[in-house]
Amino acid sequence: MSVYKLYAKEVRDQKDLVYIYLYKLNTGEKQPTLISLKVKIPKKYCLPSYKDFKKVSKEIMKHKKILLKTGFDDVEKLNNYLEERFETFQRNNGRKETLPLDKKTLNEWFEILINRQINQGTKLRYTNVYNLLIQFQYRYSGSILKRQPTQKIFMKDIDVDYILEFQKWLLSEPNEGEKRKRSTLNTSNYKLKCLKSIINKAHIQEYFPFHINPFDHIVFSNVEPKIDILTMKELKSLITTQFVEVYRRTIPTNEGNMLWGEPIEGGVESRNERNSRYKAKHSLNDVRNYFLFQLLSQGIRVSDLATLRWSNFDYYDEVMRINKRMVKTKANITILVNEKMTGLISHYIVRYKNESPELIDKIVSINNKITYKYNYLNSLDFTSTLFLNELEMKNTIKAIGFVAGKEEYFQHHTSVGFIISQNLIDRLETYLYDNVNDFWSLMNYKPIKTEIIYDRSILEIDNIISSLNKWLIKKKQEQYNIETSEYIKLKAERNVLVFKLINELKTKKVKDDFVFNLLRNEDFKDIVKEDFSRLSEEQYRKFQSFRAYYNKLLKLVSKQANINKNLTSHIARHSYASLMLELGENINLFDLMTSLGHQRLATTQTYIQRLSNKKIDQLNKVISDSLNTGINLNL
Repeated sequence: MSVYKLYAKEVRDQKDLVYIYLYKLNTGEKQPTLISLKVKIPKKYCLPSYKDFKKVSKEIMKHKKILLKTGFDDVEKLNNYLEERFETFQRNNGRKETLPLDKKTLNEWFEILINRQINQGTKLRYTNVYNLLIQFQYRYSGSILKRQPTQKIFMKDIDVDYILEFQKWLLSEPNEGEKRKRSTLNTSNYKLKCLKSIINKAHIQEYFPFHINPFDHIVFSNVEPKIDILTMKELKSLITTQFVEVYRRTIPTNEGNMLWGEPIEGGVESRNERNSRYKAKHSLNDVRNYFLFQLLSQGIRVSDLATLRWSNFDYYDEVMRINKRMVKTKANITILVNEKMTGLISHYIVRYKNESPELIDKIVSINNKITYKYNYLNSLDFTSTLFLNELEMKNTIKAIGFVAGKEEYFQHHTSVGFIISQNLIDRLETYLYDNVNDFWSLMNYKPIKTEIIYDRSILEIDNIISSLNKWLIKKKQEQYNIETSEYIKLKAERNVLVFKLINELKTKKVKDDFVFNLLRNEDFKDIVKEDFSRLSEEQYRKFQSFRAYYNKLLKLVSKQANINKNLTSHIARHSYASLMLELGENINLFDLMTSLGHQRLATTQTYIQRLSNKKIDQLNKVISDSLNTGINLNL
């Protein structure tokens, strides 16, 4: 006779702690089968003792942090979970009598699996498919089988025909009273694959062993999704656009008007004074910055952007890197932190005034200098040079006409023009001085001298204007180069300051704060070792809510940046992969995607991590530097 029990085993090198396991020892065998429940608690909270473990003592409630590390916020919930897992373990392994095979239902099996789940995403996915199945079963039993309509689904009735009818129903328009939307082919396949997983688990865990798995005869045919990416032109537009705040109200006003995306009457400050609760936590400039940070940091997913903490940054070998466990795949990723990333971070790290006031003051000051320098560089757009080029292209008469009087104009049968006097040249120079964007160095130009005062042809002044034009171009380019050099030095100085402040924050209580405040720190303090797979229902809801809102705001960003695409957080990931292929050397992810049999480029993106760090760093630098072409970044 087999022995089943909950079993507590001491943690190696930590004798005061125990792990909880499911225990099975078959008759005649010496070694038991142990299945970890991934629960670790102090030995003293085992009842009646750790050697005869039955449940966790209520005394653990006095130490909330210890309890939260188990993934539960209440000891009763923890004990219920342990009991459910033990009951299921016994039933699946033949210890307890269960229903005869012909009475077993998919309803019961779904409920068993849903109750087992710790991962809220998996639980929600199972629940959604289950709710669809019971709606389908009610219609299928009545309309197709001509029986009394029921929501009970017997396992023995699930065959190829049943699955194909379910898919046909998913692809059809909802019938009256059904709470669902018509699925696309890819969405229906996603739901069927979830059902396939459920059926496979029922077979493997011997709840209902199928003689022939019905999914062995089902072929999934997907429609290849269009992969949107941003072109370099669109990225530059995204970077340089000055975003204007708009209404984010998604419900009509009392007058029935939809304000979403409309300009705010009187401006943001005026609106906030009228009603402070409308104050936006994240401006559209912030949303653009979040998207750019995703792209610059190897196209990380939005889940990894939101859960990025100061503790994820490491400084060694004179460079800073992000070392993070990805939320979706649970694989580790390492990202070189470049100067543009610290430029983005600098606008959000300044909230730690109390932690390091001196460093914050320096970063705020240098950010102001960079902004001023950025605006000044954009003002040096060579407008005056274009104007002078017009003069050089036989339009000199137009410029002289601005300052010459009627008495200086002459017309003769051999020539037409102006009488060029020293007085006229002086007035022309004064005019040019006043119309060259206040370019201070123009004042260093030596005044034009002339020996012949009268009867100079209008064409003769072209040489004088051409000389002035070339001098202006040279001086302006020299000034532009000097200002650009200072701008680059300021950004390098800011990069060092941000590195220094991050290293300080890593030693303080705020080390586990989220970098971008997309999620509230206090809502996720119980998540340790970056295990975001154990979110509570409330945490998962907040996680999903922020992601949906972020993607919604990206639509406002794309509209103002004149990007005619459905901009989502995942496009940052696609665009990074595309830029790697365009700018990287000796790499072709599309060929890799084909050879691996992937249907989506996003799947192939995970293989980027298999490149050496040196290669990734080089590619990141190429991508980062390429965004400077033709524009100046205030990042």
